[in-house]
Amino acid sequence: MPNGDSEKTRGYFQDLRGYFSTPSDAMIDAYIEKAETGADWLRRLGVDPYTEGQVTPSAGEYRELPHGGGDDKENGPFVYLYPAPTIFDASHYNLVQRNVEASESIDVWYECPATHLVQDPDTKVIHGVEFEHGGQSYKVRAKNGVIMAMGGFEDNPQMLQDYLLLPSTVPFGAMFNTGDGVTMAQEVGANLGILPAFYQGFFMAPTVVSSALKGAIFAANIYEKLGFRVVPNSTESRHDIIQAVELGSP
Repeated sequence: MPNGDSEKTRGYFQDLRGYFSTPSDAMIDAYIEKAETGADWLRRLGVDPYTEGQVTPSAGEYRELPHGGGDDKENGPFVYLYPAPTIFDASHYNLVQRNVEASESIDVWYECPATHLVQDPDTKVIHGVEFEHGGQSYKVRAKNGVIMAMGGFEDNPQMLQDYLLLPSTVPFGAMFNTGDGVTMAQEVGANLGILPAFYQGFFMAPTVVSSALKGAIFAANIYEKLGFRVVPNSTESRHDIIQAVELGSP
């Protein structure tokens, strides 16, 4: 949430936006307005982060920007709120879980693996989920929608071969990530044919971008030494791979 002065946080998001028109100022203001309610939300769940938890100021990810905070994180644009004195102890999850289980309007069932999505055959709208519990099959209707938090498929050799082109691969991940959610999505029409290219992009992006940056910085140095104006110059921090050279003539 904003670190005291919302103007500082607003300025940071405007810095990130640069010369683009989106997100609009109205969208930035709406985001900040809701972010400022984070402490109130935790209090409604039963914890005051300012007395029982931890409040940690933070600089922006790009701290070199005008409102990024620089090396002084105490004056950065954000603060992180934790509902417990320590950070890495699932405190947010445990807090929400306690509140959900204490609610009389929410039924919590465990060990209920989903098996199929319930789809209208005509409109193709997803209306709910079919799952198993205690050896029986159940269907539950979704009031507004179904969120597919499905995990991966690193323990499914066939999917590793089909979608990542990695046969005979030993997985490094959860043994329960067998791609069941992927199968459920395919049953209702999801097309996963682009996955090889998608993951190939992830693997290749760092090398391609770093090579482009090296080339841009090299070009900036050469043209500067030849007397041309370059934007950005050879020593500026870069956030993209665009290099402009002002030739000074048509």
